[in-house]
Amino acid sequence: MKKEEYNKLLKSYIDSSIKICIEKECGYRFIFTLHNECKLLDIYNYVIKQYSHITEIILLYKDNKYKNIVPCNEIKINDYIKNEKIRPITPINLPIVYKFYLNTCNKK
Repeated sequence: MKKEEYNKLLKSYIDSSIKICIEKECGYRFIFTLHNECKLLDIYNYVIKQYSHITEIILLYKDNKYKNIVPCNEIKINDYIKNEKIRPITPINLPIVYKFYLNTCNKK
């Protein structure tokens, strides 16, 4: 594969994806992308795979106070973000990234 083709494919993938930032209770953060048609269940599946070594229940929240849980269901991520009025964490001149907060139920 040539560099130009690689860059074109990567740009296409990134442009058609939702960027998600997950922040743990300790402040550690990571970012990943999911296709625009993915569902909330897919966010949970990704995070659960990343933390397969954790035996506690994994929960995601909309807020850093851990009061508003993100449901683990078949709602499309885009619909959830729109309906819940979730704002991007990035400034206007950067790609849009949405943040959710991870609680592994071992501290809260």
